[in-house]
Parts: sequence; structure tokens; C-alpha cells
Amino acid sequence: MAMISISLGDVQPLECENCNGKFGYQKSDYIKTHYTIHFNEDGESEGGFYSDYQPLIHSGIRAYCRNCGGRLKFNIIDN
Repeated sequence: MAMISISLGDVQPLECENCNGKFGYQKSDYIKTHYTIHFNEDGESEGGFYSDYQPLIHSGIRAYCRNCGGRLKFNIIDN
């Protein structure tokens, strides 16, 4: 049996086998980012920030349950 594929934002086609229900799905993308942290002259940190520009390295296709994080039996096509 072939793996089902849906477009990003489509209705969840299959239940989670762990939760026995449809609780939504999620996918992860691999991105490149930079974190900049500030320090006072005495070495104390004033916090930091992530860069505004975060280029995509790889777009994930695997779907995971939003409730338990388990792998769902369908893939996501991100157009």
C-alpha cells in the first residue's frame, strides 16, 4: 500500500495510531539561523536575539501527531 500524501493545510486524512483520534498534525523544517547574545562591559549578559533571516535548508515531508508527537501514516507536500 502506497503512502498517502496531502498538501500542507489539508484536512488530516488518518487517525493517530497512538492516540486513536485526529488531533491535528505537524511537520518540521530544517532552517539555518544565527543567535546573537549581548554582554555588558562587566561580562553580564543582557539577553540576545535570533536573526530575522532564516534560510530553509530542507523542507520536511513527514507528518507527526500534534497531541503525542507520533509519526502519522501520511506525508505532507509543501507547495
